[in-house]
Amino acid sequence: MKFDYYYYRISSHFASALINEDYTGLTTKEGLQLDNWIECLPVMGHFDIVYDDIHCICDITGLYSDCIGVRHYYSVNDDADIITVTSSY
Repeated sequence: MKFDYYYYRISSHFASALINEDYTGLTTKEGLQLDNWIECLPVMGHFDIVYDDIHCICDITGLYSDCIGVRHYYSVNDDADIITVTSSY
């Protein structure tokens, strides 16, 4: 089985909710933003944190924030050519 990933930059305070489903550090609005963002992703998969620690525009909120890199892994057909798509930030 082969895997590929999408790369996103998200505000670091979303990390625990994204990886551990622990929303206790988020406001209700932030929790809804995260849920809506996940629902709109192009494929189902799992997430891995890449600690870039940069100041950028969060792919979830569209606001400047201290961000971390996140890889969203998904399985691909063994016969498919793998093309990695990244965010434009």
